[in-house]
Amino acid sequence: MRVRPAGPKILIRPEKLEEVDPIFKRAKAAGIEIEHSSEVKRERFAVVKAVVMAIGSVAWHDYPGKEPWCKVGDVIYFAKHAGFIPTDFPDYRLIYDDDVLGVVEEGDFENV
Repeated sequence: MRVRPAGPKILIRPEKLEEVDPIFKRAKAAGIEIEHSSEVKRERFAVVKAVVMAIGSVAWHDYPGKEPWCKVGDVIYFAKHAGFIPTDFPDYRLIYDDDVLGVVEEGDFENV
C-alpha cells in the first residue's frame, strides 16, 4: 500500500525528534527510553525538516512559468502545523506545494 499525493499536495516524511534532538540522541545512546506524546514532539519545533517522497500531478500549477522548488528526495523545511497526517501512514504527512519553506542544499550562505 502507498499514498499518491493528489493535486498540489506533496508527500513528505518528517524527521523524528529522536533523529534531531541532542537530548534524545544522548539518552538513546545511554539506553534510556524517553516517552513523549506526538503532540509534545510536534510542539518542540516551529519549522521541521522532511524528505520529499512524492509530488502531486498539479503541484506548482498556480505558479506558471516557475520551476518546481523541490523534487523527490530533497530535504525541505515546512511549518510544523502544515498538512495532514494520514491515519494509515503516521510517519508521513501531506502538505501543499506552497507549504515548503525552503530546500536544504550544500554550500555556504555567502553565495545565496
